[in-house]
Amino acid sequence: MRVSRSTAPRCPFSSIASIVRSDPADDGYAAVSGGTPASGATMDGLEIPLSRPDLSTLEERLVCEAVRNERLAMGPMIEEFESLVAARVGVPHAVAVSSGTAGLFSVLTALGIGPGDEVITTPFSFVASTNVILHTGARPVFVDIEPVSLNMDPALVERAITPRTRAILAVETFGNPMHMDTYAAIAARHGLLMIEDSCEALG
Repeated sequence: MRVSRSTAPRCPFSSIASIVRSDPADDGYAAVSGGTPASGATMDGLEIPLSRPDLSTLEERLVCEAVRNERLAMGPMIEEFESLVAARVGVPHAVAVSSGTAGLFSVLTALGIGPGDEVITTPFSFVASTNVILHTGARPVFVDIEPVSLNMDPALVERAITPRTRAILAVETFGNPMHMDTYAAIAARHGLLMIEDSCEALG
């Protein structure tokens, strides 16, 4: 997609100014230790956000640069991002998509998962990890989570396998490390596909 100069948004984006940190060392994260609460979080009003955008002036500058270059999709910045991600996670290639949802759906579709299949996953995650399974026509099978990591309990994963199970879709909830080696070993024993959803951990 290309944007003409006459219609391109002006930078900086005043609409995101309230969430852009001008100082990367800004405390804001230490409210429990007496710092300033993020997003006005208070116990009285129960306004306690799960998270907040971690954006600095660097991200703001790069967004402005992308808009001014009239490339809102693909292009050199995306190619550089894909190369950096691939190098960071130790794989030959990475493909940038518009969202984690799009990425998960692309993976399930590429693997041929569809009606009649079951995919073991967690009930405690962003809704996309379940929605993409349903969108393919497959059935999500939920496995309870561990109380500390909040990820799927490996001891329960194997019990959930049926003749219709095609894959295990494990999510690193809130970025907490999961028992990936254990899940992968279970998948290998039963000839299942193993999908690692690191949307909440990447970065």
